[in-house]
Amino acid sequence: MNCKVSEDCMMRYFDGALNDIEAAQFKQHLKSCEKCNEGFESMNSILGSLIDDIIEPPEDFEEQVMKKVNLLEVERKKKSAKFIAFLYSIGALILITLTAFLISDLRGSISSVGDVGGSINSVSDLLTSIFGAAETIFNVIINIISDFLQVVFVVIKAYYYVFIMLAAVLFAIEWMFVSLVRRNNGGMVG
Repeated sequence: MNCKVSEDCMMRYFDGALNDIEAAQFKQHLKSCEKCNEGFESMNSILGSLIDDIIEPPEDFEEQVMKKVNLLEVERKKKSAKFIAFLYSIGALILITLTAFLISDLRGSISSVGDVGGSINSVSDLLTSIFGAAETIFNVIINIISDFLQVVFVVIKAYYYVFIMLAAVLFAIEWMFVSLVRRNNGGMVG
């Protein structure tokens, strides 16, 4: 082994990266070369003094660090949960506002129901009145259903963009909820 190879082997020796053959050749070279031996002894004393000055961490150092990391993670999750709750609140407020807007437009569209009147003089008049009242109630129910369906179709036709926006808000809320569940359960959704 020559001095150049010995210099290359010196740091590998201190790192413990030399195999047995290389280590034996290196030690043999140090015995025969005073210059390399002096360099080795100098490096050995420097590294030895550095190792003596290294302060060992306490035994529970890793546990303390992990506790702090866990506390920081809990705080991050709390902030994230507060933000998600805020977004849900905004989404709910938008839905309530849009619903109130739609309901206010529907006022006054329900038909008024007429009075059922008349005098009852006999059993046949009583039965006629009962069947007439039933028919009137049936007609009123049919008219209410018909008017309701007409109003629904008019509202859908007039406010289809609102329904599209409501659907988009609902999809966004659902996406945020799924993201929150995935984040808090380590990706396990089921």
